[in-house]
This record gives sequence, structure tokens and C-alpha cells, in this order.
Amino acid sequence: MRYPFQTVGVTHGVKDVLTPLFQEYGVRPTYLLAHEILKDDNAMEVLRNTPDCELGTHLHWHDPERFPYRDRMHRYFVQGHFSYEEELFQMKQLTDLFRQKTGYKPISFRAGRFGTGANTGKILTELGYKIDTSVTPHIKHTCPYAGDIVDYSDAEEMPHYIREDGNLRYSGSGSLLEVPVTIWMRRRYWDPVSLPAKKPAWFRPRYMNKYEMLLNLIFSRKLKIVNMMFHNVEVVPGLSAYAQNEQEVKKYLHDMSSILHMASRLGYEFITLSELLPRLHEVL
Repeated sequence: MRYPFQTVGVTHGVKDVLTPLFQEYGVRPTYLLAHEILKDDNAMEVLRNTPDCELGTHLHWHDPERFPYRDRMHRYFVQGHFSYEEELFQMKQLTDLFRQKTGYKPISFRAGRFGTGANTGKILTELGYKIDTSVTPHIKHTCPYAGDIVDYSDAEEMPHYIREDGNLRYSGSGSLLEVPVTIWMRRRYWDPVSLPAKKPAWFRPRYMNKYEMLLNLIFSRKLKIVNMMFHNVEVVPGLSAYAQNEQEVKKYLHDMSSILHMASRLGYEFITLSELLPRLHEVL
């Protein structure tokens, strides 16, 4: 998290960059909002007036008194590392704040840094959420300061209702729908020791190059659902590691435009997370 916190990723990134691009292709995005965005009147004014989008929640650990933003460790605190009571308190705070700012309850969620834990699915269900999109199949998230964050190495790739015990990784008869971020296992046919290898490939701008994304769209239509994620700050120069200047932002947006154009030509329909719920019979 950048300190001091800025909302230009919404007031400019969403309003002036993403909304025109999405309207061009008929994209209906889902924006998942953290405490800092919900508390900013200018950002919320933009989002409330953004057409054809869904708003949900996104939890970055919010305890500035105990863990100030200027402490570099703060960015690596994830909800899954805390007790059930602490995680529930944080989620209730975030959910209530969303309701105060929008007038309705959120039903879609993603954990900050994808950092879910053993209690996250249960807590989301208790609070009335219908959809989670925190799972990143094939990925084990780590960091140099906090060690292991969460391991999704063996998680299911396709959307599924979670297990009864709240486990988000595997399918079961729970009431919460997990919609994983789309990540393929890409086979590398040659490496320095001449052995085939596989490497996770995120369907995400700058994580996978444009041509790989296009090929995966063409050859992976059997998946039926493709869940592309990125951060809105990635379309504002200097706010992320992926687009440091205007030229890099221009390339980022050109690649994204190419992907959306190809997806449209291939017959993909752009829907929000909640719009998937009544159509599950088509894909599960």
C-alpha cells in the first residue's frame, strides 16, 4: 500500500481511463473496494456514478493504530493470519462501511493479497456474501518479510461452490460461490536441463504477454468462464510496478484493448461477478 494513500486510481483511472475503454467493448466490470476507497467521498462519488459496474469489497488489514501504514510490514498482514474473532471484526467493519456508503449489502469479495485463511469462507457466508474471488490456482503466495501468505497450488481452476467447512479451494455443498482468478498451467517445452516444465500463467495484463493471452482465449474456450483481474492503479503512470510512465500505460491499455476485442469476437459475454449466479447451470 502506498503512503500517503491516494485515490487517483479511481478519480482518474476508473473515471477517465477504464470506463471509456469498457464502454467501447460493453464490459461490465466488478470493482472491489477497500476501506480507504470507501472512506473517500470523491472516489465514492465516481464509483456511484460509474455505469454498468458492480461494487464489492476488498480487505486489506485495516488497523492503523497498531499497524501504521508507514510500517513496511503492514502491507503483508492478511486476514487469514489472524484469529476468527479478529478476522470477523475486520470483515464486519468493512461490510458495514460498504453498506453505509452505498445503501446496500455487498455480495462479492476478494481478500487483499489473496490472503484467505481457514475461517474466511465461513465468515463470508455468515455475513451474507454470495461470491468470493480470492483463489489463485497453482500459486503459492510468499513474501520476504512474512514468509508464506497462502498456498493455492492445488486449488480448483473452475468456479465452484465451496466446501461445507468453508474451504475455498475445493468444491462442496456450501452456499458461497468461488470464482478463481483465471490462471493456466503453461507448458514450457525446453529448459536449461532439457526437461519439460510447467509454469503458471495469469490471465492478466503484464503478467502474461498479449499474444499468450490471445492464444489462451482461442484455445481455452472450453473453460467457459475467464476471470481477468488487475488493479485500477495499473492504468495510472507511476502508481504500480507495471506502468511507470505514459508510454507503458499506453502499451498496457493497447494490450487490454486487443484482449477485449478478441474476447468479443470469440463470443465471450462480459458480465459482473453477481451476474454469474443465475447462469451457473450454463457453466458448471
